[in-house]
Amino acid sequence: MAFYGHSSTFFFSSFLFLFLSNLITLVAPGSIGVNYGRVANNLPSPPQVVQLLKAQGLTKVKIFDTDSTVLSALSGSGISVTVALINEQLSSAAADQSFTDTWVRNNILTYLPNTLIEAIAVGNEVTPPSLVPAMKNIYASLLKYDVASKIKVSSPLALRILQSSYPPSSGSFKPDLIEPVFKPMLNFLRQTGSYFMINVYPFFAYSANTDTISLDYALFQDGKGVTDPNNGLVYKSLFEAQLDAVYASINALGFNDLKMVVTETGWPSNGDGNENGANIANAAKYNGNVVRRVLTGGGTPLRPNEPLNVYIFALFNENQKDGRTSERNFGLFYPNQDKVYDIPLTLERAKSTMDEWIKDQVTPSAQVSWCVAKGDAGQKKLQEALDYACGQGAADCRPIQKGGTCYDPNTLEAHASYAFNSYYQKNSRASGTCDFGGTAKVVGELPKFGNCEFSAGEDSVSKVGQTWCVANSAVGDQKLQAALDYACGEGNADCGPIQKGATCYEPNTLEAHASYAFNSYYQKNSRRSGTCNFGGAGKVVTESPKFGNCEFSNGEASVSKVEQTWCVANSGAGDKKLQEALDYACGQGRADCGPIQKGATCYEPNTLEAHASYAFNNYYQKNSRRSGTCDFGGAAKVVTESPKFGNCESPAGDVSTSKVEQTWCVANSEAGEKKLQAALDYACGEGKADCGPIQNGAICYNPNTLEAHASYAFNSYYQKNSRRSGTCDFNGAAKVVSEFPKFGNCEFPTGASSASNVGQTWCVANSEAGEKKLQAALDYACGEGGADCRPIQEGSTCYDPNTLEAHASYAFNSYYQKNSRKSGTCDFGGAATVVTQSPSEYSILSGC
Repeated sequence: MAFYGHSSTFFFSSFLFLFLSNLITLVAPGSIGVNYGRVANNLPSPPQVVQLLKAQGLTKVKIFDTDSTVLSALSGSGISVTVALINEQLSSAAADQSFTDTWVRNNILTYLPNTLIEAIAVGNEVTPPSLVPAMKNIYASLLKYDVASKIKVSSPLALRILQSSYPPSSGSFKPDLIEPVFKPMLNFLRQTGSYFMINVYPFFAYSANTDTISLDYALFQDGKGVTDPNNGLVYKSLFEAQLDAVYASINALGFNDLKMVVTETGWPSNGDGNENGANIANAAKYNGNVVRRVLTGGGTPLRPNEPLNVYIFALFNENQKDGRTSERNFGLFYPNQDKVYDIPLTLERAKSTMDEWIKDQVTPSAQVSWCVAKGDAGQKKLQEALDYACGQGAADCRPIQKGGTCYDPNTLEAHASYAFNSYYQKNSRASGTCDFGGTAKVVGELPKFGNCEFSAGEDSVSKVGQTWCVANSAVGDQKLQAALDYACGEGNADCGPIQKGATCYEPNTLEAHASYAFNSYYQKNSRRSGTCNFGGAGKVVTESPKFGNCEFSNGEASVSKVEQTWCVANSGAGDKKLQEALDYACGQGRADCGPIQKGATCYEPNTLEAHASYAFNNYYQKNSRRSGTCDFGGAAKVVTESPKFGNCESPAGDVSTSKVEQTWCVANSEAGEKKLQAALDYACGEGKADCGPIQNGAICYNPNTLEAHASYAFNSYYQKNSRRSGTCDFNGAAKVVSEFPKFGNCEFPTGASSASNVGQTWCVANSEAGEKKLQAALDYACGEGGADCRPIQEGSTCYDPNTLEAHASYAFNSYYQKNSRKSGTCDFGGAATVVTQSPSEYSILSGC
């Protein structure tokens, strides 16, 4: 996301924008996509995310890298994706087309045509000299491989690129960026048929300027609007005013024909005390109104016939994002896939909720209430609403399935009432969540339908009984087999226990195996309505199924707790097949093969069978023992007894990193200084190791020897990459050790983290650099460097002390931490220095 600057010419005053007042003269509808960020440790798996996107009717997604698991999960989904070349790769991409050729082969061609890659975002919110050359090389590589006609190339930019944004008609780019960046970029976009990408956040403008920007204007609720004095156009939202300021800047350079896509916009549902407007109610209003505005058609006042294409930021709240509380609360969904608030994301829902336009309220009711079906709504309308509630609405409809506690009375009104109330309570009884197209109403008395109890809390999961999902043998073997394949494959059910040799393999019948798999899928998906259907091949039962000695889960876990299984090498497969499978597991499969490297705990016995068994099992456990993850083309098999190879222990949990031993990566002093230095440069640069602690003044700077510094950097890279095979080599400059390295007082991390756990370092201004140098470095950090400089604006938390040294220190540290404290990121031409004591603890930034 962008920092919305310190320039007084920002877009802080009132803006403008035509909206088509109570709308409904539709021009062309635009499109809504969503940004899928993953700076979190608690998100659903990519396959689960794809199912969520489908359930919400979303057909466009944007990611911030080219993650293989995400792109593979999107394969065949029909969802188009915008991928990214990250900022750290811009210089390499600009310098050499061979780099972009390789990048395109590995990150684009690998996934085509099944994954619909729509665009490549080159960099994110930066404008270095390397930007446009990198874009051109990426495009040249796409041309080389004959895919340029299908994939657009552009670069998302923040509004800080503007010198002026008010009034919108006076919008202009910063003069120093016009010749080196914008003219060549706009020419490139025109020549390649691409579009301009912009990130706009009215929230930041409003939050910092509540005295001059009204909340209604920021939330699309300003009925009167603001008039642009230069052209008379009326703006009814800050969002549209910001867009037209960008259009005006583009037009001023003669590119009136270029289209534009909003690659990020959003509003946080929570924030710090001084982040005005950051709450659920405003987030629902803003994002809901953006969606309605986009999908009901029309452009901006300056480009009225140009449909709006917008990506909401973001899909999930991301708990590991740095910065203010708001940064972690832009999500439409919590990590458990519950909605933070309910807004329309499709045209159908946008139209059905037009009466909520400008007046969404999401404040929970102060008193207990329930939601029930209107008896006079008509059966067709009720059935449609019930289908929505139990499907896309994710209400808990298990109790109204046949055999469930609330199945009787078996009437449409009773079932719809239960489903509507589940949805209403789950969404905190927010206004508009008990409507269902006019088929529902709020009541103040507990509904009574038979013996069914209606929840009055926020739980969406009924606690009134247990249900299981088993195979419906009446559908025939062919249908059962197809459903079993789906459950164990795309459905990600835990089918390890029904593999040969495992606890639930017997009875070896299709009905028994399908029942186990169907139930695993059903429980894993919280027994939601429709998750025990499988095209009629599954059915819900209220008694625990019995097949041999196999126990069926009745919880929400996808991994069986009734037995342990391991995956080992099948020695009958032959050495060639075993070696190929071992190479795959330790390479593309990303198994943790550190313990089987020379010198590590599981290196002995040094046999192909032992090493392959360790790697196969790590891959199997890491992938939750899913069906097919212990096959390796026939080179592996499942066993029910813990494998024994020497003193090596094989984990039986869902792990990606072995917990049975620790290994470290250190410099091989015999490699020679030249080789060590080259490897150290790679680790701290392209390898993205955390080299902050070995900078001058930091904890691990001493002993100041090449061997010590290289060892720290090599180990950071090794642990960050989960100690995978080959990540402690550096062309022979490194080696694995199983004893904790000791260099002075420096502690070496043992986890898969890229950040040192041994101490913190900060980056502050070097007061001896002089004001001119400090000011230039501060301008760079807050501008092109993308540091978060909002807190040092007037009126914000870190504005005082209002000194150049204090402001520069804050900005330099923001840049340094954002770049993972990598070597060289606290220099700024000598204007900055690394410290080991928090600046907050002494005078530079007291109180900040």
